Amino acid sequence: MELTRGANVAIPATSGTTLDVVLHWQPPSGTEIDASAFLLLATGRVRTDDDMIFYNQARSACGAVSWQGKTGPHPATERFSVALAKVPADVAEIALTLTMPEGSTKTFQNVSETNVLVTDGANTIARYVLVDVGKEAAMILGKFYRHGGGWKFKAVGQGFNGGLAALATSFGITVEEPAPPVPTPTPAPQPAGPISAKTVDLNKKIAEQAPQLLSLVKKAEISLAKVNLSEHRAKVALCLDISGSMNALYKSGAVQRFAEKILALATRFDDDGAIDVFLFGVRAHAAGEMAFNNCKSFIPTLLSRFPLEGGTDYSQAMKLIRAHYMPDGQGNERSAPVAADLPVYVMFVTGGQTPDEKAAEAQVRWGAYEPIFWQFMGIGKSSKDVAKAGGGFFARAFASDFSFLEKLDALTGRYVDNANFFSIESPEAVSDDQLYDLLMAEYPDWVKAAPGKQLLR
Repeated sequence: MELTRGANVAIPATSGTTLDVVLHWQPPSGTEIDASAFLLLATGRVRTDDDMIFYNQARSACGAVSWQGKTGPHPATERFSVALAKVPADVAEIALTLTMPEGSTKTFQNVSETNVLVTDGANTIARYVLVDVGKEAAMILGKFYRHGGGWKFKAVGQGFNGGLAALATSFGITVEEPAPPVPTPTPAPQPAGPISAKTVDLNKKIAEQAPQLLSLVKKAEISLAKVNLSEHRAKVALCLDISGSMNALYKSGAVQRFAEKILALATRFDDDGAIDVFLFGVRAHAAGEMAFNNCKSFIPTLLSRFPLEGGTDYSQAMKLIRAHYMPDGQGNERSAPVAADLPVYVMFVTGGQTPDEKAAEAQVRWGAYEPIFWQFMGIGKSSKDVAKAGGGFFARAFASDFSFLEKLDALTGRYVDNANFFSIESPEAVSDDQLYDLLMAEYPDWVKAAPGKQLLR
């Protein structure tokens, strides 16, 4: 049955146990489009993040919906199998969507032959061809929904701005606070720098060189969309403690996996898809660049070059990082602001307190005059850490036994608040979604304040 927008058709009770759903489109040159399916409650929201089915999460937990693969991209086709009898009773709808990559300058007006075909293997149940398309970067093409004691399929054709991040957020992916089950507007661009054309190709490079990052990148996108930083650009640095207290975390691979999570964040902040890595123990070291082509074994290789040391001197590492990005000051005292086109987001990870608190505090104060934001994360057992302490999730994020880092977070008399802090027992004590939300707890406020403080051009 050929459907028009808004029309629906009943799924025959005689249909086979599994439906074949084919989404097809002809994309513009250089643009890849992804298909996703979402299991939704009657409220229009998912139950958990597992209710999103796509190329990197190919099967729903209940087994009702599975992604069968893609061809293309010229033309492109993606398939889903849908077993309606297996759909949990609380799931009211299954939405089928198409999304442009984040940062794409194209919209669905540039896409032709967009359609969805539903068959039961032997018979065609419905076909819908998208027409009269607006300038949107995401599209809800169709949906299955319960009706009476059976199911119907509806041609939706609803487009909206924002790409996958905004679409997933509108369906409730990782959103902690209630939100209307309608698409959100495209976040306003931030004044931190232009969008490079290379951004369009990053997803393809990730898939080819570091596919383990794909799921992390999607989660990072969602957290950034929540705080209106989808279009934000910044350099990203990772500063790691290599003292003996971190030995077990390096051996277990936890530090390697955490570094990959920061690299995934960097793909949405920095067009080159790489992070600068710094180390500190008794001394500070510039350890090079972690990128797609070397990320799989980056941390183990790093330790062969830089054995663990017996101290945790924050100030040397901070001075090295400041000198690296702002060489005119060489990490020394500043008393006037200096601006740059792009800010620097520093993920600073430590398992212990520093012996020279006065020097570290000075680095934070002097660094407040530079376009650098310091995100401190303490690792160690604590009754007050993010994962285990009582109270709300974000309330717990700012409590720990790292008293000096707490002091740096709340330091008074700075030119601008340029630091945030939370602690966890291990880098894997919280989910990836929670981690990315924590990393964006205070940085957006700094981004808003920085231009007025003459730190960003």
